[in-house]
Amino acid sequence: AVVSTQSGHYGRGIAKIPYINYLDLSYCSNITDSGIKAIMYEQKLLSTLSIAGCKGLTATSLSYISSGCPYISYLNISEIPEVTAKGLKLLKMGCRRLQSLIVTPSSRTEFETFKRVLGPMCNVQAAQYS
Repeated sequence: AVVSTQSGHYGRGIAKIPYINYLDLSYCSNITDSGIKAIMYEQKLLSTLSIAGCKGLTATSLSYISSGCPYISYLNISEIPEVTAKGLKLLKMGCRRLQSLIVTPSSRTEFETFKRVLGPMCNVQAAQYS
C-alpha cells in the first residue's frame, strides 16, 4: 500500500492499514512522536518514509524509526528539529538497509559529520542549510 497525506490526525489510523511500504507524511502538522511510534511498530515492512517538515516531531521519532522499521531504505527527515549525530547513529544501528537519507544540517561541518556517522553505504543529501 502507498499512503500520502499532508494534513490530519494519522498516526494510529495509518498504523492499522496493513502492509504499507511507502509513506509520505511530509509537512503533516498533526503528526507527533507518539503517532510515529504507533506507525513504526505496526508497519514493519515500510521501506520509504518522508516526514520532512513535520514540526511536531523530535529526535524521539528517530529512535522509534530505528527500532521499529528495519527495512527502511529511503528516509527524508529534512526540516525536523533536533536531528543530531547521536540520532543518526541510532538509525544506522536499527535501519541497516538505509541507502538514502535527506537531512537539513545547520552547517557544512554538521553535514560532513552526518555523512561520516552513516558511512559510505548511505547516500546522505542536504535539503538546505539553515
